[in-house]
Amino acid sequence: MSDNPQPQPPLQSPSPPQGYPRGPLSYPKPEAEYHEIVQNSQLFWNKLQQFSASLQTNFQLV
Repeated sequence: MSDNPQPQPPLQSPSPPQGYPRGPLSYPKPEAEYHEIVQNSQLFWNKLQQFSASLQTNFQLV
């Protein structure tokens, strides 16, 4: 038996996710700056709801 280990094949990464049935997801462009969002809770909630709706998933914020 040899002290030299056998070379291992390279690890294969899993296939990238294909997204939802209509295709891969792409995120919308930002509509507000970070400092605006963290200083205004109503703006935060409004933008979060809009973002969620834009993804068209079954998950809804109410």
